[in-house]
Amino acid sequence: MSFLKNLFGKSESDKPQSETTNQLLLSFKEQAGQVFNKIVSDKRWDLNNELLFSVFGMTFYGYCFGLGRMMYFLEPADINSFVEDKLVGLGAGKKYVSGLVDHAYSTFIKPTEGINAQLVGIGHSHLSATDTTELVDSIFENAELLKVVLSY
Repeated sequence: MSFLKNLFGKSESDKPQSETTNQLLLSFKEQAGQVFNKIVSDKRWDLNNELLFSVFGMTFYGYCFGLGRMMYFLEPADINSFVEDKLVGLGAGKKYVSGLVDHAYSTFIKPTEGINAQLVGIGHSHLSATDTTELVDSIFENAELLKVVLSY
């Protein structure tokens, strides 16, 4: 047992998040949520389009990871949880979304190539954008490009 746990009955990890961290998390959720809503309320959005959903998931994750880590100093677990909750909230399966988020996160922790890493990178590159129109458009445009390339 640690000294603090013996002394106070609680370890450092038992303490609740600080008020500052909570405020940063709330601000992150608000900003990322606005981008999420902008995408899913776009007339081009189609939840039944699996390719579009995958492109959206990877790109949105990259945006959220960049925004959360670099602008709000959040832990990856908080970012991953937020993205998972948003995607599952659309009606996607929890297991599928969890795999998508795990794969997207892996592009940040080990060298990765391929289209998924590129999509995550596109989202990440928009982390400081005040106008997210280009980010939103890129999701729909990239889904269309991949549809042609993959002959869907």
